[in-house]
Amino acid sequence: MNLRFISNLLRNVWMYILINATSITYCYSSIIEDQKIAFTDGQWEKTTLEKTLLECPFTARINGGNIIIENSSPEYDLSIFITNIQTNEVVYETNIHRINSSYIVISVNNLEEGMYSLKITNNSMGWIMGYFNI
Repeated sequence: MNLRFISNLLRNVWMYILINATSITYCYSSIIEDQKIAFTDGQWEKTTLEKTLLECPFTARINGGNIIIENSSPEYDLSIFITNIQTNEVVYETNIHRINSSYIVISVNNLEEGMYSLKITNNSMGWIMGYFNI
């Protein structure tokens, strides 16, 4: 009877370890797969007759091997640059017409592991930059 109890106890312990290890791996993968990119540098200004508004209409995240940029104010043409921080090499560059600037998807599957900057510019509004890791 004691042998059966110990056997069941060990089996339950192993099941607990396997379930928790799988959960930890899944949570870690989720964090990596849906990495938010915080814009921390630059200045994006919208000047009206009354005042200058400092605002950032962009949100960006990495999901499924793509950078997804959402723009809540698609009023301007944009230039987008991705730069490898270690080499200071621009690895991606594009111009986006305002009509296509509300939802932008950029593949990062071909980038090597490392730290990168994502810079969004517009001649009249300014520029903002965020950083991410692959």
